[in-house]
Amino acid sequence: FAPPYNLRACVIHKSISTVMAAIICLLYDTEKFLANNRTINTEFSDNRFCVGKNEAKSIDAIKAKKNSNYTDENAHLWTHMVVIREPMERFVSGFIDKCIVEKIWLNHKWYCFGCKDDVSCFLRRLDKVMTYPSLLSHTIDTNHFVPQSWYCEMGTYMYSNYTVLRYSRGDPEGFWDQLSSVFRKANVPEKKINIIHDQLMSGETKHSTFGLTDYKQKYAPPYNLRACVIPKSISTVMAAIICLLYDTEKFLANNKTINKEYSDYRFCAGKNEARSIDAIKAKKNSNYTDENAHLWTHTVVIREPMERFVSGFLDKCVVEKIWLKWKKTCFGCKEDVSCFLKRLDRTMTYPSLRKLTMDTHHFVPQSWYCEMGTYMYNNYTVLRYSRSDPEGFWDQLSSVFRKANVPEEKINIIHDQLMTGETKHSTFGLTDSKQKVLKELHEPENFKLFLKIYYYDYILFGFPLPDIK
Repeated sequence: FAPPYNLRACVIHKSISTVMAAIICLLYDTEKFLANNRTINTEFSDNRFCVGKNEAKSIDAIKAKKNSNYTDENAHLWTHMVVIREPMERFVSGFIDKCIVEKIWLNHKWYCFGCKDDVSCFLRRLDKVMTYPSLLSHTIDTNHFVPQSWYCEMGTYMYSNYTVLRYSRGDPEGFWDQLSSVFRKANVPEKKINIIHDQLMSGETKHSTFGLTDYKQKYAPPYNLRACVIPKSISTVMAAIICLLYDTEKFLANNKTINKEYSDYRFCAGKNEARSIDAIKAKKNSNYTDENAHLWTHTVVIREPMERFVSGFLDKCVVEKIWLKWKKTCFGCKEDVSCFLKRLDRTMTYPSLRKLTMDTHHFVPQSWYCEMGTYMYNNYTVLRYSRSDPEGFWDQLSSVFRKANVPEEKINIIHDQLMTGETKHSTFGLTDSKQKVLKELHEPENFKLFLKIYYYDYILFGFPLPDIK
């Protein structure tokens, strides 16, 4: 609870409970929270700043706390909110977190209901615990996996009091719209709302971005087109296409073609490129402003995470063997998939290790690029690319061009160049090497680590999760 604004929140495990607890803590005593160098995204459930201060196990317990100022008489003046998550998304997130990644059952064999990483066993035992009251107790499993409707005395207070906010990892801005609306109704000052927004949307969490934008924004002002190009999601090709549309006459006059551009020797280097949205606005040749941004088409090409990983690993670590020249590349693992995944995960987990390198550049999740935490669902048209379906990708891309009023003549030029020839980085045809990497990737420990690293790409972009077995 946060008495200064008569705010009470029911925080439910695996529904951004740690973040919500931190937000309410900040509102409980903003001055002390910030003075102690606390931030929303660096709080932990077992080491939180407000532990025991603004927390209670029930409504009656809140009333009993003198620092709450909450009574039966003034309860109607309070805003009571709860954050809810789509049940399957919440279950999968919790199961991967506790039973696959953390493996909490290694230290306590009865955790994960004694099922380790067996989903079928887990569901049967969860159902049994929920069915028989004698088995129901407060454990790490029930704490994280019983239905959300079982929390915070919802049977009594739900429809009378709670403002329900829906959270999805795939729609951070949609969630923020709901949350900020609650804050404004509770008369939280805009200055504090902005602090929360900035920390929530741009803070460094375990899965957050860390500046891997290295000129990933490309733009073509003649057609109000902006593209986020992501390594190993045909980034070189997309950069070349936007370059062609930026200045078609010069591109063709210099005998440039889409499939013969190179990332380190590209025709538009430094011309129609920027590291961020704000950097695009600052470029005089972009004609991009806050006022006309809604008139632009903002695109990003996304690839199925496993296909992208395998393509990148083959390209850099197996075919090019970049580690022969720079021994620390491929995380110093050469062609060892297991070693590579462990070191990629470690780099993503610890902020002090997060640097822009050849490896992070090509292998961090696609959701870490181009300020997607801020701009994703408000702006981007997401195009899905697969090496096995070039025509399907072309249908999506050409549709974008026509909506942007690109002349058919130019669309045809792009089509003809795009559909002929392979790019420098194409790994098509490396069947034996690909099968070897896939076999290693599907080894149980490697596969679990892969899911841990790329889980949010699957959720955010709507790809079906690989089999968790």
